[in-house]
Amino acid sequence: GLLHADVPSAIFPLMIPHDMNREQARYLFHSRGLFINTSEYPAVPKDKQRFRISLMAQHTEEDINTLCACIEEVW
Repeated sequence: GLLHADVPSAIFPLMIPHDMNREQARYLFHSRGLFINTSEYPAVPKDKQRFRISLMAQHTEEDINTLCACIEEVW
């Protein structure tokens, strides 16, 4: 799958395909009110670049549904 969470954490890595326009994807997330960090080269290898989705107890089911819909749209 797209999400990789091998350890319990509130941060979920969403791997970025090598051919994805990261700037456009980031814009789409932010334009929908979703603040999502990235881990990009040279901080990580080029094939390990990712979005970092942080969840908190305050996020609602609607927030998570919005996130999922946006991920679906971006991918």
